[in-house]
Amino acid sequence: MVGNMNIRDKIKSIKNWINFIKPIITIVGIVISAVAFTISILWGMLFLILFLILITFSKTIRKILSKKERSYQGLILSIIGSIIIISIIVYSHCYIEFKLLI
Repeated sequence: MVGNMNIRDKIKSIKNWINFIKPIITIVGIVISAVAFTISILWGMLFLILFLILITFSKTIRKILSKKERSYQGLILSIIGSIIIISIIVYSHCYIEFKLLI
């Protein structure tokens, strides 16, 4: 009986650790995507980056939308946040392209 409790405690601690690491992996993935987009010259990467961002945030958006009280606020905040992130990425890419032309 005691052995089973230890295994369950270990499983719970692993689940807590995974929940702690998920946001870090998300942030690292977005930073890598932004760096890849600013370094790349191909504009076709934009659609890949947008797709990766949508996949990354899809679970978070679903969690926000599942709460009825805050669904509209969360949706508006996620849209504004994604617009800001995308505009920063596009601006930095255009700035690098402009510097290469000069």
